[in-house]
Amino acid sequence: MQQVIDTVRELECARISSCSFFAYSINENGELSFLMRSKKLGSKSNGMYTDFGTYLKESDPNIFFSAARSFVNKTVGLCSRSEQNNLEDKLEIKRIAREVMNN
Repeated sequence: MQQVIDTVRELECARISSCSFFAYSINENGELSFLMRSKKLGSKSNGMYTDFGTYLKESDPNIFFSAARSFVNKTVGLCSRSEQNNLEDKLEIKRIAREVMNN
């Protein structure tokens, strides 16, 4: 029986283990804007802009979950539509950053 369970788990296992994606928006005039992130200081691509991406973590149910969590962590939640009104408020930005980092 254990062999059947292991075989089913293996078949259900995600086949995609990493992803890269470009976050974008299109305004009412049809203009396309990409959200890019700056590479960390000291990296090979210092000063360059890149896409978002991640690897599937063993505890995540699928790559989409990993990608969503990675995006929220890398943007510190500031790009959520519900938070756009708070971008000017520095205290609110610190609150959001603390909340995301503590989860």
